[in-house]
Amino acid sequence: MSNDEIDRCGKVSTEKFDQIHKIETSTDLEIWLDTFSKCYVADDPQGPYGDQTYFLPVLRRAWLANRDDDELGYFLIYDGGRPVGAACLTVRENIAYLSGGGTLPDVRGQGFGKAMAYFRVQKAIKRGATEICLATEKGGFRTNFINAWDFDRVLPA
Repeated sequence: MSNDEIDRCGKVSTEKFDQIHKIETSTDLEIWLDTFSKCYVADDPQGPYGDQTYFLPVLRRAWLANRDDDELGYFLIYDGGRPVGAACLTVRENIAYLSGGGTLPDVRGQGFGKAMAYFRVQKAIKRGATEICLATEKGGFRTNFINAWDFDRVLPA
């Protein structure tokens, strides 16, 4: 998805961008991990992946190992002073990968997830990415969310 395609899309406002913060410290990382775990819960009809707490140690190790380079970024979005969404962006050479994007169940539908996705796409393009990738399950809420963007479906699950 190019900058022109994003600009033409016009589906997401950038007004929430100032509520998105990159994780810079170990304290911020703990807040990010806590928020991430609250975004992925069991029996969530909009979250088919269920409880992801088993994955938290991997996420912690990845951030700690890569916090000093600009290839991996963890981001939180806030509603007031409350973190309501967590997401990752990996950019290596010209390829970006959006992952881990989730919002708390009680704020879904308010544009926080869209803002995080759009923010990460913009950040990837600024970093020189010409290809932006993501993966999700086939069908369901998340696929519909992604299909609202102009991503090409290459390898459907």
